[in-house]
Amino acid sequence: GGDDDDDAAFGIIEDADGRLFWKRAVGLRSTMMEWSAFKVALERVTGPIANPTVLQNILDNSGQGYVSQYKFSEFLKGFGPLHDCVLNVTRLLSQTWFHGFLSSREAELLLTDSPNGTYMLRFSKSSTGSFALAFKNQGKTNHIIIQSALPEGFKIREGSSKFRNFKSLQDIIAEYHFVLRQPFQNSITEQSWFQGDLSSAETEELLSGKPMGTFLVRFSSFRPGALALSFVIDHGNVRHGRIHNAAPLTGGEEGKYYIDGEQDKAVFTTVVQLISHYKVSGILREAFR
Repeated sequence: GGDDDDDAAFGIIEDADGRLFWKRAVGLRSTMMEWSAFKVALERVTGPIANPTVLQNILDNSGQGYVSQYKFSEFLKGFGPLHDCVLNVTRLLSQTWFHGFLSSREAELLLTDSPNGTYMLRFSKSSTGSFALAFKNQGKTNHIIIQSALPEGFKIREGSSKFRNFKSLQDIIAEYHFVLRQPFQNSITEQSWFQGDLSSAETEELLSGKPMGTFLVRFSSFRPGALALSFVIDHGNVRHGRIHNAAPLTGGEEGKYYIDGEQDKAVFTTVVQLISHYKVSGILREAFR
């Protein structure tokens, strides 16, 4: 503590308000702050945080229970200024084209059956405060990194060397409307039970020792973009069932979904409806967390 914190050699937070916030909370000599303390301090500035889990995923994506000065500084570049950062996260999450935390491979798998011109935005896993745009063009999925460029907004690389600046993510989407024609709209990415890119072996490891009825939905190795339901049955065994879609390539969320061997009994318009049905019937109980 003391006046040593005034030493410009300490602290790497570029945003002036962010720097002062950190200094008051734990001092600039501290490179890390415990998540619980960080949340309390931030709520003094921003008011109550509606979705703290998402915020923690952004700032502490390895789940260690700490926020680093570096991550906080990068976060403010993408979501600042400090007073509006929570609001800016909330606004972004409410956009239909934003799909949160996905790897580039998961984005590709989700876009498998989508028509050309379908796009989605996600957090960049590799750099805090940056985003990645995935879009389908000529049958392939392309990825573009969107970097924060304060105070202007965001920048993307056009061609091999030059960057182009934009005020907002919406402006980027509007500018490239000729290739970004329709957002990928599927609420599966918001579901707690959707675990994305897991192998059946990894799934069995995650579900081992979990109570009967614990379940998750993941990508199936059966074919790109296909889904599988994995759930715990008696004696801790795990059962896997492929989720088929009899009407793919619509690009939307709706199709004709059924589990292996159930096509004559139960067909659903969305995967969310399918899961709800098997929860009501008692086969599925709690989503794996």
